Amino acid sequence: MQFIREFRFDALGVFPYSLEPETPAGRMKDQIPDHVKQERVDRLMSVQQEVAFAQADRRVGDGFEVLLDQRVKPGVLAGRHQGQAPAVDSVTLVRECDAAPGEFLRVRCVGREAYDLIALPTRVALPVLGT
Repeated sequence: MQFIREFRFDALGVFPYSLEPETPAGRMKDQIPDHVKQERVDRLMSVQQEVAFAQADRRVGDGFEVLLDQRVKPGVLAGRHQGQAPAVDSVTLVRECDAAPGEFLRVRCVGREAYDLIALPTRVALPVLGT
């Protein structure tokens, strides 16, 4: 748990040991009960949740590019920045967005909901040309 706190993973998966018959570990006596394995997983993931939420909170104000995946509801699309893998990591929810899935979009992070980042499209003001 201390290593997780110190290393500060952006994302981390933890899985309980699965007994594999006919392996040296599978033949060991005094196997750890499943409830103990699950308690250990839960404790590790609780520490990682604290780290992940703090990491996400530090992203507020950052600008980055996302690939928009799907429309969640009108005006809100789910996308991923380069550090978010499909199907396993959190997403970036882009609000006030009229772009389409499949587009790349520059956004600014404005917050988070649990593991997901909340972002708004970056609107770049065009310079006014003098006459």
